[in-house]
Amino acid sequence: MRMLPLDGAYSLQINSERGLRTYDKRRDGTMEVPQADARTMVREGVAVPANTAGPTAHIKAGFTCDRCGRRNWFRRCGKCEEI
Repeated sequence: MRMLPLDGAYSLQINSERGLRTYDKRRDGTMEVPQADARTMVREGVAVPANTAGPTAHIKAGFTCDRCGRRNWFRRCGKCEEI
């Protein structure tokens, strides 16, 4: 599952009965983790699931809407439909 770490974390460690695991952030700002560890990250408040739009607020790619300021992957805004 793709997760987006909070507070600009570059890596997260999960310690459980299965041992200590470290997950590093990829170039797109997300981490690929197993479902069980994703639930632990959400429960502890250190990461959120990356949505289908991607982490557009944290990367240089994409476009900013001139009308509402929302970051989008495409030129047409997903919120106000401005081109």
